[in-house]
Amino acid sequence: MRLITLSFLLLFLLPKAKSQDFYNVKYTGSDGIKYDCLLIEDSRRDINIRIRFLHKKKNYLVEIKYRSSPIVTNTGNKKFLHFKAESMYGSSISFLSNESMPGYIAPCFIFYPDKGKIGKLNPLFTTTDYNNFSNQKKVEVCEQVSMQEVRNGRLKPYYTDGDKAYEEITAMAALNLKAAEELIPLKGMPTLHFIMVANTADKKIGVSCAKDLENLEKELKGVATATGIMYKPYIVDATDEKKFSKTTLVSKLNSVKAAPDDIIIFSYSGHGARWDDQKDDYPFMEMWVTTPFSLEPKTNAEYEIIKRIVQQNSIGLSEVHALLNKKGARLNIVLGDMCNTTLGAPRPVNLENILSFGNALRSGTEIIRRDPVKLRKLFIETSGNLISNAAKPLEKASGNSTAGGYYTASFVEALRLAGTYNQPASSWEEIIDKTIEQALMYRKNATPKELQNGIRNVAIKE
Repeated sequence: MRLITLSFLLLFLLPKAKSQDFYNVKYTGSDGIKYDCLLIEDSRRDINIRIRFLHKKKNYLVEIKYRSSPIVTNTGNKKFLHFKAESMYGSSISFLSNESMPGYIAPCFIFYPDKGKIGKLNPLFTTTDYNNFSNQKKVEVCEQVSMQEVRNGRLKPYYTDGDKAYEEITAMAALNLKAAEELIPLKGMPTLHFIMVANTADKKIGVSCAKDLENLEKELKGVATATGIMYKPYIVDATDEKKFSKTTLVSKLNSVKAAPDDIIIFSYSGHGARWDDQKDDYPFMEMWVTTPFSLEPKTNAEYEIIKRIVQQNSIGLSEVHALLNKKGARLNIVLGDMCNTTLGAPRPVNLENILSFGNALRSGTEIIRRDPVKLRKLFIETSGNLISNAAKPLEKASGNSTAGGYYTASFVEALRLAGTYNQPASSWEEIIDKTIEQALMYRKNATPKELQNGIRNVAIKE
């Protein structure tokens, strides 16, 4: 089983990779002035925005520090992110141009995560009225800047001559592209088989499980692109409740045909449990949306009936691990983001309302982040198997509706850090240990405060 918890720190406490994502935004203000902006995402809530504009024949360049805060409207409970300067007039605003403008009011930006996908025109709005959003105006352009554009000087107009930050950014972009261009072609064409099971229809944790599916799918697609390998997904979700079953999962597992140099990554996001007398440390996956039995047996006979029903509708994480190891792939990773408590244990449920601009906007191909050389060492130059679960026996796994499971969110972030240029090389053992450590920290900062100690068994040769 998975808890949904209240954690205001979840998205803000991730280890900070020294990488940045850039977005170009253009809009015409209510004053008729055309503004050309560079959004620099330095962390999950810190956004620096550089704005260029021409006013009365004078060129201005201003840098503003922003913080994002989630807001829920009174009508329809629609969520959006409000990006406003730390101070409308004060220290968060710095004019980098020779000219400065007394009384300049920093614009705020409003982002609606549910109104579309990344593209040339995103659901991004702007206004200078910090108290009334009724006059918000949709921006004309909002697009991500590519590595090639960074190297070719796309960002130069937003920096002054001799700016060391600009020199570092362009050097990093050049290094990224150079490494990708110099990669030795693979002799064969390995396939990354990604098997994801997510209980997306569960009333309590469905949204969280859907976020896990989204985040992992984006991340592994990006890894496949960066390393030059094939990507093949096998998704079992609860879009059709009848198809979220042990039968469907076993069919998917049986359909995996792996070559000797392939990679298999399996991930489960949903409810899990164990038996009182179970010796295996790893839980079983509950492959149902609607519970097919009563959780309060009155006699031993009724309990045995329930146990048979559960066994018919569940499968152990260890069982999946053993089955996939027999496929003959070079590398097998099996992950479980689920509780490891006895069946029927009470699970409190809380909610949170934290959103992330980066998570909502990212396409899975972030710039200046993935080092193909490091990723090839992880995915191409290693062999063996790994199994891990979010919680040890008798402990619960947790998450929330906007970041997903703490364990899965931690795994994605640990994998991203491992594949970043200016981070030291990592092993799979280090990645999974960081995942467990980070998930525990999130859990300690959530409500209710409980421990979530992940478990793992790593048998991988570097």
